[in-house]
Amino acid sequence: MTLCWLRNWETRVKFIQVCGYQRSGTSFLSKVLNSHPDIYISGELPRNMYGPSVSFLKKLVEDFDRIGGSERKSWQLKKRQFNLDLFLSASKYDEDCKGARSAAIFGNKTPRAERYYKFLLAAMRDMDPVFIYCLRDPDKTLESKMNMFRTSRNFSYSLKDYENSIKDLLEMRRVVPDRVYVFSIENYNNDKEAELNKLLRFVGARFSADVVDLLKAVPPRNTTSDQLKSRERHEGVSFDKQLLTDDMKAKIERSSLCSIAKELLESGS
Repeated sequence: MTLCWLRNWETRVKFIQVCGYQRSGTSFLSKVLNSHPDIYISGELPRNMYGPSVSFLKKLVEDFDRIGGSERKSWQLKKRQFNLDLFLSASKYDEDCKGARSAAIFGNKTPRAERYYKFLLAAMRDMDPVFIYCLRDPDKTLESKMNMFRTSRNFSYSLKDYENSIKDLLEMRRVVPDRVYVFSIENYNNDKEAELNKLLRFVGARFSADVVDLLKAVPPRNTTSDQLKSRERHEGVSFDKQLLTDDMKAKIERSSLCSIAKELLESGS
């Protein structure tokens, strides 16, 4: 991959981390944000690489902050570029970086990145990092997860991981409430213009009728039907959509964290 040297990168004031549990709309939201002429969201990092990457950035920032003289000044000028290049080069995808070079706001999309929010706050602190957490009804999320290509079919593991994601969301909202925005794909589909207005204001991006029309035109992405087709292509057999059993639904119903997620969705917060 060729790293992307950014235009006016020294004036960057915002880094967006799109996060949340798998199958909650992170891919779709990233596509929407990437349609904005001033925003570039880099591709997903492998699950086992995101934590080490932001931990490394955090340590690097802390080490250079302790250095004085010309070395520290040089690092201050370069560290934003270094941080952004690391996200781009570690992505699971071979990305076209043209958008990154001209974007005014840079970000990343990685499901479950919320577990490392403290590391990211430290590593990106001079870029005013914010988090957009994608929240979806647990029944729909976990059912969709069951149909993913190359994923765990262990429902109990997925339910526990979803609950841990909600725990991380609640902690973020308690520790840095002004830096967390909860995005619901259902709320978005109900009133795209209102949701885009709130979202763009939160990240500090320009909002106009032309921009809204551009973003509203983004089609659904990475749906369950897309996942089933992917499985069929790779495994050579057709698959029917898997549905939650009554026992699975009962486990979700008994989960206090799943109930909190549903309350958040109902309240629109």
